[in-house]
Amino acid sequence: MHNSNVVKHQKIAISDLYPDLDDAQLKEAEENLERYLEVVLRIYNRIRSDPEAYARLQSLTASRLDSNMNK
Repeated sequence: MHNSNVVKHQKIAISDLYPDLDDAQLKEAEENLERYLEVVLRIYNRIRSDPEAYARLQSLTASRLDSNMNK
């Protein structure tokens, strides 16, 4: 059975996202993305270490997932 909602994982280079940037701009974009992801990970780890905050995160994301699945 074929599922059209299956996401295929493939590596994407920063140049795939921003094909019009030169090498210096691509390097800057990649550095910015790495810093952004580091911040997101720190936020997640901070929330994960606080049971009350993590419970709130779970309740917020669960309701969004449920509502999207019912569409």
